[in-house]
Amino acid sequence: MNARLRALTEQFASDIVTALRTLSLAEILGEGAAKGSTNTPARKPTTKATATKAPAAKATRGARGKHGVSADRIVEILKQHKGEMRSQDLRKALGVSKGPMSYHVKLAIAAKRVGMRGTRAKAVYFAR
Repeated sequence: MNARLRALTEQFASDIVTALRTLSLAEILGEGAAKGSTNTPARKPTTKATATKAPAAKATRGARGKHGVSADRIVEILKQHKGEMRSQDLRKALGVSKGPMSYHVKLAIAAKRVGMRGTRAKAVYFAR
């Protein structure tokens, strides 16, 4: 069995080498290269499997993704701390950076679930 596979492999390789030696460069690269376009390689035709493949689902910005932040979680933390929380304390309790926290706080404020007093550095948040 191994001897037969080896013989078939050697025959296949010699056939390919012979074909490459007898064909011109234009024939090897395909019809697009014969028209003078030697800088770009020929494109592979798309198969039905790749053409109908659905794109990967992308997490939306408002979804609870890799950061683990959501408006519900922010409201829950604010209710646990009766009174108000400063921005950095809320971030520390959530364990996230400023960007995702501020986005979800804005969503909670828009939904009137969280209130805010003060501006920028002096802002404090509270549950409604």
